[in-house]
Amino acid sequence: MDAFRQELSKLGWIEGKNITIEYRFAEQKHERLPELAADLVRLKVDLIVVTGTPSALAAKKATTTIPIVMASAGGPRGCRFGCQSGAAGRQCHRALEFIA
Repeated sequence: MDAFRQELSKLGWIEGKNITIEYRFAEQKHERLPELAADLVRLKVDLIVVTGTPSALAAKKATTTIPIVMASAGGPRGCRFGCQSGAAGRQCHRALEFIA
């Protein structure tokens, strides 16, 4: 999380100052992922950042409108997210630059 916040700060986003980050952790209990994703959707967050394929799949199932950034998943095509490179209005994005 420190690397993520550090990269955000390089872009001018400072937690507690001009950005709020809602943290959710499944604590290796994958059955909790749908509930946690639904909670973020209820909060109407602007973006969901996930690590790992199970989290990404739960987020995609919970919303069709909130962008999802995968920070260490196998990639949209390999994970059957239904996203295509260059597709207009796509929901899934891959952001490896946040990984230190």
